[in-house]
Amino acid sequence: MWLVPARPGASLDWASDAWLSALDTATAPRIAPPSAEPPCGQSTVAERVPTWGGVAGKKFPRAVVAHASEGDLRNHVASRGFEISGAASTSIGELYGQGYGFVSIEIETSGAISSPTLRVHDDAPAVLPLALTGSRATTTRLTAVVIAGGGATLSGAREVDPDLLSWGPAGSTYANERARILANGGGAIWLRESSSAQALFTGSPVPRGAPIPSVVSAYFRDATGQITPACEAAAKAAAAEAGVVGRACPAGALARLPGGVECVPDPGAIDPSKLTCGSGVDDLALALAGAAPRSVHVSRLSGIVPRGSLGFEWTIHTPSAAVSPVGFAGRFEACPPPATSPPSNGSISPSSPSDDEEGGGGHVLRETGCMGSATTVVYETGEEAVVADEGCSGGTTGTTTTAGEDGCGGDTTGSSSGSSSDDDDSDGWDTADDDDGDSSDDACSSKKSSSSSSSSSSGSSSGWDEPDMSPQSTGAPIEPSKTSKKKSGKQSMKKVRGSSPVSRYAMLFVAIVLPLRRRLRWRELRF
Repeated sequence: MWLVPARPGASLDWASDAWLSALDTATAPRIAPPSAEPPCGQSTVAERVPTWGGVAGKKFPRAVVAHASEGDLRNHVASRGFEISGAASTSIGELYGQGYGFVSIEIETSGAISSPTLRVHDDAPAVLPLALTGSRATTTRLTAVVIAGGGATLSGAREVDPDLLSWGPAGSTYANERARILANGGGAIWLRESSSAQALFTGSPVPRGAPIPSVVSAYFRDATGQITPACEAAAKAAAAEAGVVGRACPAGALARLPGGVECVPDPGAIDPSKLTCGSGVDDLALALAGAAPRSVHVSRLSGIVPRGSLGFEWTIHTPSAAVSPVGFAGRFEACPPPATSPPSNGSISPSSPSDDEEGGGGHVLRETGCMGSATTVVYETGEEAVVADEGCSGGTTGTTTTAGEDGCGGDTTGSSSGSSSDDDDSDGWDTADDDDGDSSDDACSSKKSSSSSSSSSSGSSSGWDEPDMSPQSTGAPIEPSKTSKKKSGKQSMKKVRGSSPVSRYAMLFVAIVLPLRRRLRWRELRF
């Protein structure tokens, strides 16, 4: 149950959600990066800071009841099965003593819900009535928008220092800084996020970002569901007139508290009807009644009520200095360290073929660590791996991170792009590389991770040539694929290799010399 204090004679209505939405849009801070040329490819576009709080699905109340007396309110609360805490009971008594009445609004609160926008129109002083606002379960986030003749503030309010804000790949740190300040304040601090005379009718430009629309433009558009140039023009013309806006009276269709002075419409110097746009779209006229539009500011403040406590009656003070809704972060975040380039003699070994004869795909997580630890997700198609003919010095491009075991490995990104015109589906690795029987000579070939989904290669490959060249990811050798053992014909002969030297001599020059050159480099590394 929601207990809302209101003055005698107050009129209550459900207002259009477009009104609060337009105020939120026009007053929310926008933060831009320190300059138009941020480092590291960071965004140059200004951000709109998220609203302090959230919005849930709307749910209308079961009942709305006005209570002129304190006894009536307490009896109603008890009859509905609710209890009033000691602190809330004290606040209720104090408010009735100050001449207030109450309206009780009962809402089913299963799950996260949001009430409709409630508009209370009365002759209360300029205060934020938060004495009964709070929650036992969570901290209550508050956003107050004040429309007054000059900038508005509250006792103890402060502003976010832009010099403390940084700009990085995720935007600014404004939201984090706001949360930190309010949490440290424990409910005794408010933040003035903006206070502008342009918010209602003009809007504000945003460097390197979309301009902030005026309240009148956004409100009329959202409330009517269409762009309304005639309504906007009439309202802006009225706002330029001298004098104050006459009295507009709400319908009071939801509830009306007994007592008080009945509202009587008065056109005044500026007819409030000029600030409306059809039936029911009258929030702007009601907000400006009795005010001079030329001097009106719209101020936004954010605060909290800590969990397990109730708020206070906060007196609104005017005038106060303007606060632009547009700000700049004070500095850029440091760029991440550049990726380590692969050494020129690094080698990429082909992937071990899958043991699954059907060739099913899968994801493999490998950790390798010649120069630090690199973790890569590899997508295996189940087909035989495609590798570069050149090996260590072959050109590679792509997204895979790899690391060798014996000191020459680095981070190599790549999908192999080797080529061979050999018609016998050569695997691209020359047997001379391992004729000494020592697989450790191939210092870069003991580890490999790749992303085969992003690789492209002409020709095909049979994967690992010899059992003693299998990669080792956990210290234990990986046996040759069962699939390769079952193959016959030309592929089987290719695996044996020693019985068919003629095919080696038939390879293209590039497929012979480059592996030999690579072997010489490995020899030099060993000695």
